[in-house]
Amino acid sequence: MKTWAEMIERQRLERLAMTKIERTTQEQEMTDIVEKLTNGTGVSLDDILGPSRLASIASVRQAAYWYSREGGISLNTIGRFFNRDHTTIIHGCRKHERRAGL
Repeated sequence: MKTWAEMIERQRLERLAMTKIERTTQEQEMTDIVEKLTNGTGVSLDDILGPSRLASIASVRQAAYWYSREGGISLNTIGRFFNRDHTTIIHGCRKHERRAGL
């Protein structure tokens, strides 16, 4: 018979494993989105993930935020992927929507 502590630890480990699987799937989704945008726009992956504030790069990055968000990925997860704060992701999504007329 398992002790209470062993049961709690097992549940914790199961939750961690599920979180890792979800995170990996979401990261793959965002990678796919960024790859499609780089192929379609000619902006490099390094530029999209980098710190550049050039409008031509920022607009593609903001589109990636929006597509990721539309895919149901949380703001914090998108922010971690792009190394940005979640409020930057919100701003980028809104800016993309205004630009695209959505």
